[in-house]
Amino acid sequence: MKVGMVGDASVGKTSLMVKYIENSFDEDYIQTLGVNFMEKTVKVKGTEITFSVWDLGGAREFVNLLPLVCNDASAILFMFDLSRQPTLNSIRDWYRQARGFNQTAMAILIGTKFDIFAKQDQEYQNEVL
Repeated sequence: MKVGMVGDASVGKTSLMVKYIENSFDEDYIQTLGVNFMEKTVKVKGTEITFSVWDLGGAREFVNLLPLVCNDASAILFMFDLSRQPTLNSIRDWYRQARGFNQTAMAILIGTKFDIFAKQDQEYQNEVL
């Protein structure tokens, strides 16, 4: 099952992918250049399912690789950083572009970095929520 991950740079796409696939977390930020790809096989009700997770670098220079991430995906994760509102604002553009390549994938919106978001002032939290 192919899963694509899109969103602005440094929203936590790679961190989420590595946490799910390898159950590890690296505090150091390393920008994704192009596309990252990882696989994990899990058993669900006795059936093995292989998740192929495709992580697109968030820098706009990599948008030309969007078809690689979105084509044939069963789901697309649209990710933003809860502590940086502009990353949420850009989701509409990511969604429009991704849907241009895949109109049938399940679209899932994911807000990351809640730990940082929870430390911000109440006014900002109300704006985002």
